[in-house]
Amino acid sequence: DVRRSYKSIEKKALHVRRVLSGCEDTGSLCKSFDCSTVFEHLDDYRVDLDDATVPISYHVAESSYGIEAEAKYDSKYNKIIISLSPETYDALLAHNGRARFNLCHEIGHAELHAAELMRMTVSPSDFKNGQHDESSHPVYQDMEWQADVFASALLMPAAGIAAFLAEVRGWKHSEDVGIGSIIKRLRADWLPEKLVASRFEVSLAA
Repeated sequence: DVRRSYKSIEKKALHVRRVLSGCEDTGSLCKSFDCSTVFEHLDDYRVDLDDATVPISYHVAESSYGIEAEAKYDSKYNKIIISLSPETYDALLAHNGRARFNLCHEIGHAELHAAELMRMTVSPSDFKNGQHDESSHPVYQDMEWQADVFASALLMPAAGIAAFLAEVRGWKHSEDVGIGSIIKRLRADWLPEKLVASRFEVSLAA
């Protein structure tokens, strides 16, 4: 298990958002992330793994286990495939917050856990036994926590929220602001969380 801080994951997510969206300007960060377009262009994206890169692909199909979304490594084609159920894909097209988060969570797995996904194809039982025992490691080493943090940061980066707050409240904007400072500002200024969630098309849980 790899230790990752919130800040390091947030930094990685910001980079990925800029690459996937093709936008470098700060103004784009305070807008909703175009998840449906990103999903359908995942074939153009690759993740770095040691001295190599691994292509990403996408797929829409029913899961025999009722899974809404998942990322798996396909050893035959040397690709990480991100799959959505038809229901999740339809919800993604409708800008549903849960579907958007699910997709970004799986992109997080592909970006952060490519090596683990590859190992899972070799020894899936060991992988499951190690990863889902929450008592076996600190939360910052947990893959699911890391993917959740990545998804939240990808959908609404701290710099984007800061830019949005500068727009609606006139706060001084800085790309270096952290999510902790953002939360304090929101609480201090009584800005409704629903307003932020609506702007970035996410659920309140995100």
